[in-house]
Amino acid sequence: MHVSRMIGAAAAACVSVLLNCRGAAAAVEYAWKGRADGQFGDASRWTPAGGPPGSNDVATFPVPGEFFHTVLIPRGTAPVQGMRITGDHVFFDIGDPFTPTFTLIGGTSPSALLIQPSGNLPGWLEIRNDHAGLAVPNGGILLTGTTGDPAKPNRLLAGPVTADSITVSAGVASANAQVAHDVTVGNPGASPGSPKVASFFPGVGSAVGGAIHVYADGQLGGDVNVPGGVDSEGLLRFSMITGNVRSSGVLDTAGAEGRAVIRGSFQQTEQGTLFERHYGGTFGGPVLVLGPADVAGTVIVTAELPSLVRPEQRIPLVQTDQELRFTGRLISAEGFELEPEVIPGSGLYARVVAVPEPVAAAVLGAMIPLTFARAGRRR
Repeated sequence: MHVSRMIGAAAAACVSVLLNCRGAAAAVEYAWKGRADGQFGDASRWTPAGGPPGSNDVATFPVPGEFFHTVLIPRGTAPVQGMRITGDHVFFDIGDPFTPTFTLIGGTSPSALLIQPSGNLPGWLEIRNDHAGLAVPNGGILLTGTTGDPAKPNRLLAGPVTADSITVSAGVASANAQVAHDVTVGNPGASPGSPKVASFFPGVGSAVGGAIHVYADGQLGGDVNVPGGVDSEGLLRFSMITGNVRSSGVLDTAGAEGRAVIRGSFQQTEQGTLFERHYGGTFGGPVLVLGPADVAGTVIVTAELPSLVRPEQRIPLVQTDQELRFTGRLISAEGFELEPEVIPGSGLYARVVAVPEPVAAAVLGAMIPLTFARAGRRR
């Protein structure tokens, strides 16, 4: 077969799979035109002629420039096959107060909702209503591609969102998400210590039917129920995970409530780091684990008010009333001499053995630069 024919056949096959339609000829990609607000069902707002897009079609929002515009999606709007937000900031005003999630996309592709940049403009989709969200019940949501500017990531900001899967390879997704299968954050090829380019922040009540995998350039926050567990090589800054957690990256307890809750087991590998913060005159920021815990990596303790730390104080690091094993190492960021203590039925603590003079004489409230000065004994 001639090379050009082979390429044409492959392209046609890809289009057929992406659109999941009965016939490629029946599918049309309609692009929203203009920068003004408008109604999704207004045929004059779509190009080519023949819009609005129907159940076999793809709706694209490619408006260039850093403009904000609102698309009104009234009750009764039929779902399209796919939707692409490319280099645009779109508000969806979903006018159905009786339906928490509105099915906008009926396709089965993993990228049925695709959010990606166009040049130096990120793709940005935001649901304006607090009461309504979008549903991609049979397909996936994909945020991918970068502008090259960390301050301009792709964004999906929504209330309730339903999808078969969510993949954030570049950008920020924040929603009360109900996901049937897996969530992937970051990119498989990322090496440890990579800059974070992908973030997923599920809201309270979110659930993932499969598992969540966070790669080295990814970040997971929020509150989520995930029976398949979380396997992270990246950054964890969550408030609560209902499910088992395995971390070979960083778990930082600098959340809004100053601690992370794991309603399941916690396993930290030798490559993992647990970053604990001590706030004011009280010790805060422990990991609360409602299951067994195995800590084999590094635990770093830092104090916001170092001058308030006193010898013989115990800093809670991992609290659990079940089995806990510690084979890692303990480090003070400010130079305190610490010893790890495992108290059966209570958890892992750092006991302050000594406070160096420069720290003891520090001005109240002053932050001392982060320097890993002293390590506790391995056990």
